[in-house]
Amino acid sequence: MPQTCIITDNSVQFPQNRFKGQEYVKILPLIPKNFGYIARQGKHSSTKTPPPADVTAADVTAAEFAPSSSTLPQAHKLIPVILSLSRKFHNLLFILPAPNFSPSISIITALLEQVSISANVEIVNSQTISLGVGWLIQTCAGAIANGGSISQIKYYLNNKIPHVYTLIYFHNLLNLKALNLLDPDQALVGDLLGIHPLVLLEKGQILPYQKVRNARNIGDLIINYAHEFEKIQFLGIIFGSDVGVSDKKNLTFRTYSAFPKIKTEFQMMNKPLDNILGTQSIGFLLIDKE
Repeated sequence: MPQTCIITDNSVQFPQNRFKGQEYVKILPLIPKNFGYIARQGKHSSTKTPPPADVTAADVTAAEFAPSSSTLPQAHKLIPVILSLSRKFHNLLFILPAPNFSPSISIITALLEQVSISANVEIVNSQTISLGVGWLIQTCAGAIANGGSISQIKYYLNNKIPHVYTLIYFHNLLNLKALNLLDPDQALVGDLLGIHPLVLLEKGQILPYQKVRNARNIGDLIINYAHEFEKIQFLGIIFGSDVGVSDKKNLTFRTYSAFPKIKTEFQMMNKPLDNILGTQSIGFLLIDKE
């Protein structure tokens, strides 16, 4: 049996419904349901449920976590889960979203200070979100299933992560404010002026990219950005639950038309990500070959 287990949080989304080695991937509900700024009222639309076997509801569910003043869940409820995994695997490899958009790295770091486990623990900042994290995990899970060692997987991640690029369209600047990425006054003024930023998450840094009027205007920007790369390995687009049908169809059609030979995936954001980025936000993931 492989010696390594990959652990990630509940904001991850996977390009494939089924993939080799998924039995060695575990999802923990590290992000509480009210983390981030929910920019609307009403129900979330359904999304694809991440395929790997989650911790069962009897063990722990996201609803059990009552966020503290620091917005972190009651992480001690995950200790039995971590201890159980440490008894089954020699290596626990945490592949987690960029800390700019998720509290998971902070939570796991604090949690591991409270326990003593014999397993080797590695925490990897993927420097991306959603499908980007899922793509990296799928690739590593396949390597585990094929007998890859933890040192080989870490080497791969260290070399691959700098080639993962993420563009995010924020319809509501209050989402950036909630993540402490924008001054509250700037967020208020920007919202009043109808400013919708497109930001670039690259190598762990958030960089302003463009300002757009609405989701219909980001197609040219995203496609032009992708054309800067000569060897694209994967493209993914995630839509907030309130992105309009016409906007989704338009961006999907244009991306397929511009890159017909590149593996591309389109999904709705899951609920944790919907809350964090905003229900009218759009994320664009690009993975470049080394």
